[in-house]
Amino acid sequence: MSVDLDRKQKMYGIPGAGIETAFKKFLKTDLVANIFYFDHKLECKYPIVAVYDDADKMIVPDEVIPIDENRCMVDLTSFTGAWVSGHAFKVRAIGG
Repeated sequence: MSVDLDRKQKMYGIPGAGIETAFKKFLKTDLVANIFYFDHKLECKYPIVAVYDDADKMIVPDEVIPIDENRCMVDLTSFTGAWVSGHAFKVRAIGG
């Protein structure tokens, strides 16, 4: 399942960098076999991806695999924390 972006923004103050970020909240129900498909739309095949739980603690994905310049697969198979119903996790990608 792909999810629309909550936010996409340009980072300023870095001359010529053209760096953008994409942000999305997601629920356990947005995962397919513990995989989150993130449509970041950054036109960057290898973005930096960070995932945080509802307590703002970083989760290290098993893998982040680029699918194309606008989408990646975030594998959360070995995440052992609690998925609290209705609590959103957050994912951010940085690329450019």
